[in-house]
Amino acid sequence: MFEFNNGDYVKQNYYTKFDWDITNSLTFDTQFDFSLYTDNNFDSQTIPIWNLGLDYAFLKGKRGNLKLQVFDILDKDLGVVRTSSDSYFEETIKSNLGTYAMLSFTYSIKPPTGKENRRGGGERRGPRRG
Repeated sequence: MFEFNNGDYVKQNYYTKFDWDITNSLTFDTQFDFSLYTDNNFDSQTIPIWNLGLDYAFLKGKRGNLKLQVFDILDKDLGVVRTSSDSYFEETIKSNLGTYAMLSFTYSIKPPTGKENRRGGGERRGPRRG
């Protein structure tokens, strides 16, 4: 939890994330972020943000990666900016993009590390010959 207290203004933020390796190649992740804005001069605002993703690794050495991500599933993301001084109070609320999805593919051109690399991998055994 993050709490910022400036006079009568308080912002609280709660965050949780869950990752699950369904198989050796398939991963599911979800995250939830909840912000609460409280101020005596403005209406209180609550902003829940929920995102999730599904990740699939494939091709030889799992060099290919296909990922589907969905952002702001609840369509509640708002840009809240509050400013105040001795003579005025200002609140700006902006509507953001809303719910959207992104599908991405990445390919690693770097050879796999460890036992799967082309040179046989692992540590050298026996005395070094020169």
